[in-house]
Amino acid sequence: MQIDALQLLDGDYRITYNVNGDNIATGQTAIIKAVGGKATFEVPGNLNTKSGLSVITILNIVNITSPAPQCANTSNLVGNLNILPLPNATTVSVAVNNYCLNDPVSVAISGLGNLTNAKISYQLSDSNVSAVQTITQAVTNGRLDFVIPAALLQNFGSTKINLLNITNTVTTCDVNLTNIADDFVLYPLPVAPNVTDQQFCKVDEAAIAILEPRGAQYKWYNSPTATTPLASTLLLQSGNYYVKETSATGCVSQASMVTVTITDTPAPVLNSDGQNFCGLKNPTIADLSNNTNVSSTVVWYDAPNSGNLLASTTPLTEQGRYYGFNFPDTDCFSSEYIEVTVTLTSCDDVSNDFFVPDGFSPNGDGTNDSFVIKDIEFLYPNYTLEIYNRYGVGMYKGDKNKPAWDGKNYEKSGIAGGIAPNGVYFYVLHFNKENKPPKQGRLYLNR
Repeated sequence: MQIDALQLLDGDYRITYNVNGDNIATGQTAIIKAVGGKATFEVPGNLNTKSGLSVITILNIVNITSPAPQCANTSNLVGNLNILPLPNATTVSVAVNNYCLNDPVSVAISGLGNLTNAKISYQLSDSNVSAVQTITQAVTNGRLDFVIPAALLQNFGSTKINLLNITNTVTTCDVNLTNIADDFVLYPLPVAPNVTDQQFCKVDEAAIAILEPRGAQYKWYNSPTATTPLASTLLLQSGNYYVKETSATGCVSQASMVTVTITDTPAPVLNSDGQNFCGLKNPTIADLSNNTNVSSTVVWYDAPNSGNLLASTTPLTEQGRYYGFNFPDTDCFSSEYIEVTVTLTSCDDVSNDFFVPDGFSPNGDGTNDSFVIKDIEFLYPNYTLEIYNRYGVGMYKGDKNKPAWDGKNYEKSGIAGGIAPNGVYFYVLHFNKENKPPKQGRLYLNR
């Protein structure tokens, strides 16, 4: 307490005072030294146990500068003493969750009552040891949160945080804290996965799920800092991918980079006019392969997807469609293919002689059961054939799509269900090519 009393001579005095208000005490004494009309004295802390207003009244003053006589006088000097409250330490608590090493570690301090801003000192021990640290922060609804600096958390394992002191920064009143602590664990990070670069064929349509290493603990990303993993069904492309391992405690390793290469083999290329053959030469798949730029590695199917692999000895058919892929022994199956529609009528460099039978026997014995001009469709693909009986009545009209006469009258209904009787018949063969005149002849039907 400060006293201003200009009338006091310099010297020592004993005063008697009372305390009233939120704190009450009577008959208290104190020694003061007056210098230049000013003096001070202390009200002991045990008289300030309650916050609020204390009224200090000085009732008596005795000059004790000279031992005798000790002159005294009454007084009625009044002063107000405002006692500010201390922070309530009994309700304060601290909580820290478990984290992975290198993650931000958040501390929650609650039970701060009606404080609006506080300064907290704390210390770390066990796996991570620190000097006394101080944070000053606003308080909301009796709580404040802060993050422990990463430099203080370099080691995994169990760490204890101890709160040491709390200060109300508005009033500067503070209180020491005892046994307000919490233990938390920093889990170790998994080691970055051991990886190698990987190569796939484009035709295989490899996806993320096929990358090594595999397992539920591994996740793949498109960058080392990405946090959203790629879908396991995502098709791979040439480029860099990043894999991280997640431990049982949920901690994620650093990323390892894998360079993925997607390779493809070029589709075969068909030689000029490579689809054209002469059916008289009985061409096969092997001949079709020889008409490409990769004759030794091309493979042929009867459909572009899920087709049947065709042997090299498979005969080619007129207007047959074939699908060729390149399949080198040490490389990838080509993802693209060539589609070839074969013609068997390129026979200009082949002798155009052909044999017209002069008879047949449609008796069902499997021999000469129909009248057919063999291989004529290759030489004259647009030919037509007409057959008449000896009376000039039409019996049959054929072409490459209907090449065989089985001895029935298809042009006009007749007796016996159109069955042609034994005898001589006449044919007219129209070549329909290069103005070649029709050929006429006769044949004998004998059942």
